[in-house]
Amino acid sequence: MNGLICVNKPKGLSSQQVVTRVKKILNCKKAGHLGTLDPLAQGVLVVALGRATKLFDYFLPKIKTYVARFTFGTETDTLDSAGKVVATSDKKVSQNEVMKVLDDFCGEISQLPPNYSALNINGVKAYKLARSGKEVQLETRKVVVHSFKLLQQIDLDTFEFEIVCGAGTYIRALARDVANALGVVGHMSSLVRTASGSWNIKSSYTLEDVERLKTNCIVSMPDSLSELPTLEVDGKWYKKLVNGNPVLDYKNAPLSKVFCNGEFFGIAQGNGALLKMEYFLK
Repeated sequence: MNGLICVNKPKGLSSQQVVTRVKKILNCKKAGHLGTLDPLAQGVLVVALGRATKLFDYFLPKIKTYVARFTFGTETDTLDSAGKVVATSDKKVSQNEVMKVLDDFCGEISQLPPNYSALNINGVKAYKLARSGKEVQLETRKVVVHSFKLLQQIDLDTFEFEIVCGAGTYIRALARDVANALGVVGHMSSLVRTASGSWNIKSSYTLEDVERLKTNCIVSMPDSLSELPTLEVDGKWYKKLVNGNPVLDYKNAPLSKVFCNGEFFGIAQGNGALLKMEYFLK
């Protein structure tokens, strides 16, 4: 059982709990998700099965799209609606004020991750240190925000945004930083991931769908890599490919899906000297 399922993660479950549910439904021994969503978040969570778990590093840096709501006037320790209120502000902001600061958060920006995050500090998860009351010292890091649009104002304090960003961007941290730029405090009150790379929420499956459709939800590894060209390697190199070894031909090939004798082997790329397997999936 090798392939991927685009799950529409429900609110209230951790990403790992979703993976566990999928494994149980499909009786699959090996599975993992390709990009964490917090328990309070919903939307696209790609679950890889079997050998497809080797594609983690390929899919992780893909661009992601979110619809998020920021509520101004209260800040929490977790920077989302699950946390304890740690600061308040009385100032109200307008749509025009919000729109004026959004450009400052586009492009490559420096971002301080939330204390309640899964980042490691000397081998310990930051959120574990925060929960135990210990000091958390995280460093700012560069992230990329491709677009940041105001969609609508929900009520006096809550605004809805569409955010397209690169890997490692914390939407909760954006809520904090946008609020600070407006001279108020705030937190992320809801989050839906609508796309991750080529995976889209419109073609995702709920856990109930997976329960009903079983393996019909699975996208094969080659089909999940539709953005890559297909490279048919001559059968004389079959034994080399079976062992994951590079071959002498196709030395200038772009990153491609590799097939030989009708079998899919993985992703390879020419380096000017030979064709090297980047992801061996056989």
